[in-house]
Amino acid sequence: MTRTAFGALVGLTAMILVAQVLVIQGQTATGRILGTVRDSTGAVLPGATVSATSLETRAVRTVVTDVAGTYQILSIAAGDYAVEATLSGFQTATRSPVTVTVGAAAVANFDLS
Repeated sequence: MTRTAFGALVGLTAMILVAQVLVIQGQTATGRILGTVRDSTGAVLPGATVSATSLETRAVRTVVTDVAGTYQILSIAAGDYAVEATLSGFQTATRSPVTVTVGAAAVANFDLS
């Protein structure tokens, strides 16, 4: 192998290693929580507030259900959460622990009464 070819090979290898490190650093350790909030008859409940509280850090993320009664909490750190659904006129419901894993969706559905 000539010196020029060896130098090119070393340079190419270094570039590949740097690119792999950048890709690994760009990956985030998040997932999402999603679900549907319904009443005791099975009707969807738009406008319900859904909060996810990290059992480790106590950080809270809150969203509101859409017209179909569904919600999504996106880009939430992996870990265990207590997820709570509330709506005026209904009893609050809680699911715990809801485990979020990297790149996956954890489902927490609620039936409020």
